[in-house]
Amino acid sequence: MKKNGVNYGILIADSILDSNIGNNEQCLKVVNDSNNLFLVFGFSPLERIDEQLSFAEVLLGGKRK
Repeated sequence: MKKNGVNYGILIADSILDSNIGNNEQCLKVVNDSNNLFLVFGFSPLERIDEQLSFAEVLLGGKRK
């Protein structure tokens, strides 16, 4: 990003666990070490819905009511 003069970036994660572009957990590790890179959480209603919602709830620090 520095090389190309980009100040901020958005990383879009994939909801699929075995992804070539990186799943939510992998991408979260990348953005945690950066103050200018942000994550868009990937969510798919077609698979592992409960698992994805639980993980999102943990990240957001709360539970559904």
